[in-house]
Amino acid sequence: MMEVKSRVGRLIAVVALVPFAVFWVMGVTRGTWASHTYNATHPYAITFKGGTTLYFAEWPGWFLEHALWIFFGLLFAIFVCEWMARRQGWP
Repeated sequence: MMEVKSRVGRLIAVVALVPFAVFWVMGVTRGTWASHTYNATHPYAITFKGGTTLYFAEWPGWFLEHALWIFFGLLFAIFVCEWMARRQGWP
């Protein structure tokens, strides 16, 4: 397993944990964030495993759809920062 040694890598790792944790909590409690019917305040439809479609408000729906991509992008940024730090001798 790779150890994050640079300060920038550690900072990005902490920042990456935040959207992942929020995504996980929202996924577990999605029944409280969503509606089973479309309405003006819940226009964002997401179909889950088993064919269940839930309708979310705009920002939680967008976040649930994109949080893993944000997390993976931040992980990639950690690897790039660590590679640059090891190559250039950053602390």
